[in-house]
Amino acid sequence: MSQQGTCAACGPLDATQIQVVGGVAHCLGCGEQLEPPAKPTPLSAEEERWEELAKSSDSMALPSDLLSVSGIIRGSTRLLFQNFISLNVVILFSAVCSLIPFVNVGVPVGLTRVAGKLGAREPVGPGDILKSANYARLGEFYLLNCLIALGLAAVAAPVAYPFWLLLGQVGRRQQDEVTIAFGFATALFLIFVGLGWLLSSILLVRLDLTPLEALHRSNVLMRGSRGTVFWAIVLLLLLTTVAFGLLAFGMDHLLPGWQYGRNEGWALGLGLLSVTTAQGLGLSVFGYLYGTLSDDDGSFS
Repeated sequence: MSQQGTCAACGPLDATQIQVVGGVAHCLGCGEQLEPPAKPTPLSAEEERWEELAKSSDSMALPSDLLSVSGIIRGSTRLLFQNFISLNVVILFSAVCSLIPFVNVGVPVGLTRVAGKLGAREPVGPGDILKSANYARLGEFYLLNCLIALGLAAVAAPVAYPFWLLLGQVGRRQQDEVTIAFGFATALFLIFVGLGWLLSSILLVRLDLTPLEALHRSNVLMRGSRGTVFWAIVLLLLLTTVAFGLLAFGMDHLLPGWQYGRNEGWALGLGLLSVTTAQGLGLSVFGYLYGTLSDDDGSFS
């Protein structure tokens, strides 16, 4: 029996035990007027936000081809070349803004906004760097980065303690080897932890979340993808290093004597273009991961 109402005398009633007269429900057994069902208490905006974040952590069906190492590299480079000119203009403009006191504090927020717009497949431009909304979230943006730094330090502290004890048990000759090995392992572990918060700054800027909400949502979105993202970034760094090496080798043949002032303008322009392209690739990777893992359809600008 599905309950449709409650009578004070007869108890729970179903639809066959209720008569509606003039829009008022009555119990057919005793004729008593039924109290209207209590309306659920509406959630506050904060409670609704946390409920959405909790729902998003249940399960996420993610397309494996988009989140493979090759998929991340292909998607990121595609974003880079689709926005090649605008990205280079944005990066050059942000470099100029970085030299202006008080204006420069909003540049990291602006670049984060650019990465988010790339992920949402929106056009980007120099105006994103100086957008007033960047300065409205300035305190929360830097607070978020402080929380990430403190979180990594808190994780590193218990890892460092047994290392400190171990150093006291080995000879001086082995201390350098132990320090290098343990430092490398600790760095990898902290990178793995930090990758969980990789998207938090974009989430804060794009979705208007608080720092704690952004950290939680980022950790949920990155769940199960950290290893893939790590190897994709490592491979992209290697490919970028090789590209810079080939560029330097090519400049020696295409622009002979550039080290000694000959063809200096061409060499400077080519070098500047390569640096801005590498930075654009970084923003594209950031944006691709955000666009693939989040549900941002471009309606949060």
